[in-house]
Amino acid sequence: MTQQQINHQKVQTALSFIESNLSQDLSLSIISEIVHTSPFHFHRLFQMATGETPNEYIIRLRIEGAAVMIKYGPQLTILHIANSMGFNSQANFSRVFRKWYGLSPTEYRERMNSEFFSKICKKHSKNGKIKLTFNQYFRSIETLTNWIKMKAKSIEVKRVPKTELLYIRHEGDFGNIGQSYEKLLNWAGPKALLKFPETKMTSVYLTSPQITNQEKLISYAGITVDEKVDLSDNVEHLTIEEGKCLVANFEIPKEDFQKAWDSMLAYIQEQELTILPNSFFYEMYLNDGTQHPDKLFFVNMFIQLV
Repeated sequence: MTQQQINHQKVQTALSFIESNLSQDLSLSIISEIVHTSPFHFHRLFQMATGETPNEYIIRLRIEGAAVMIKYGPQLTILHIANSMGFNSQANFSRVFRKWYGLSPTEYRERMNSEFFSKICKKHSKNGKIKLTFNQYFRSIETLTNWIKMKAKSIEVKRVPKTELLYIRHEGDFGNIGQSYEKLLNWAGPKALLKFPETKMTSVYLTSPQITNQEKLISYAGITVDEKVDLSDNVEHLTIEEGKCLVANFEIPKEDFQKAWDSMLAYIQEQELTILPNSFFYEMYLNDGTQHPDKLFFVNMFIQLV
């Protein structure tokens, strides 16, 4: 490998480590030790590769992750969210959050609760502020929960076994994740790791398009594995631990994926379920929808729950 490739691999390893350990201590010395580089040199490499310092990147992911939990986890206290995202106090979390969004976490929760279904349930008063009636709010939830009950082949809360994935990290528009899948499959094929139908292609979403700017969205293009593999060429390993999930099975076209996710979140609200802090949202594909005569994807969607 050239030095440039080695440096690129170090940054990719650091990104994966950060994204998997947001609730832990992520000091510069700890991360640089993981990639066997001095803190000064690692800081320089990371900023050159990402356009952000390590601390800026960590803070952004923590705050965006907290915003998702505030928005979709009404049962979670602000203190619990702060601790789950690696902040040493609620006061520090609130200060950083306000600096980022211009609102306190509590104000943000109130704003998001009123805007989550904004397209179908908001109306403007004379002064331009949004008002939301309880009837409108519950009708909008009902619209999405009715959709999922009609479209989902099944939806249930159940314990899901541990899943081992190999993945290539994708940054940007989720619609372009196919490029990362192509690289992953080209890497895995010669290693005899593709054992379809047992092998399942699996997309993992770390950020939400409703929270994060499109160019900074993070997802993983993955495949399931049942053996240890030597990693190379920006391929990383992820363990999704056994636990309780909301699982929905769909047979839908690609353009319905976002509505499927929205309807699962509405179902969680209707059923008063609680999303696990730092949870993974992931899709496991059961067919190649591009080859289906009606372009339907058979897919299981998972949201981890407390």
